[in-house]
Amino acid sequence: MRCESQQQQKRNKKQQQQSSFRRLLRGRELRERLVAASERHAAAIGREIGKVTLRDTRSRWGSCTHEGNLMYSWRLVMAPPDVLDYVAAHEVSHMVHMDHSDAFWRQCADLFPDHKAQRRWLRQKGGALHRYRFRG
Repeated sequence: MRCESQQQQKRNKKQQQQSSFRRLLRGRELRERLVAASERHAAAIGREIGKVTLRDTRSRWGSCTHEGNLMYSWRLVMAPPDVLDYVAAHEVSHMVHMDHSDAFWRQCADLFPDHKAQRRWLRQKGGALHRYRFRG
């Protein structure tokens, strides 16, 4: 009986998490959080962002175009808030340096001083986020 109860609790928790993720995505909360972080970081370097889009990417967390348009993986909704903020700072840093040069990493550190811890989180735990598939 107890084992059955624990299994039911696990199922309920998983359903709540999935419902929470869907609500976040449908409610555009993730996009709003990314726009706010991106705008804050862009303002710090005297730039303005272009469009912000969410995509179902498998190989990257975000990207930045020469026009300042930003694309992010929707899976960032499952990452800790500091990781989401770091990814926004990383992509905004590409508005100054469209590479991963030393100058780019200095810019990234200026915007987000603790970026190494967030990068480490993505390397160590980010892969688990790719197990999730979004089915609107």
